Amino acid sequence: MIFVKKIQLSQETFPVNYYDDEVVLVFYCNDKGEKHQTVLSLKKSTSLNEAVDKNEMTYEELAKLGVDKLEYLRSEDRKHEYRYLRTFSDNCKKEFLVIFNFKEYGGYYSCRVFGVIEVVEE
Repeated sequence: MIFVKKIQLSQETFPVNYYDDEVVLVFYCNDKGEKHQTVLSLKKSTSLNEAVDKNEMTYEELAKLGVDKLEYLRSEDRKHEYRYLRTFSDNCKKEFLVIFNFKEYGGYYSCRVFGVIEVVEE
C-alpha cells in the first residue's frame, strides 16, 4: 500500500452516544468538488495495530502524514485506541484509509478522525 496524501477535513470530531454508534463521515475525494461518504463504527473497523503487525503500514509512515505524533502511535497505552477502515469512492475511483477512534470523556463519547489518507495498491 502506498500513501498518496492526507485529505483535509472540515470536521474531525463527532459526538456519539455509545461505543457502538455509527458516524457518517463525508469528505471531498478529489479537486472537482466530488464528495465521498462512509460510515465509521467500531464493528466495521480494524485495529491499527493489526495492520502494522502485518506490515501493511508503519507508524513512521502515518506520523509523516500527520495522522498523530509518532510517540502516541507507538504508545502501548494508546495503541488499542486507533482504528481504521478502508473505503472506496466510486465517484472518484480512489481508495481511502480512515484512521479514527471512539473515546469516552467523563460520561460523554466522541469519535475523532485522525486522518483520511488516499492510498494506492503497490
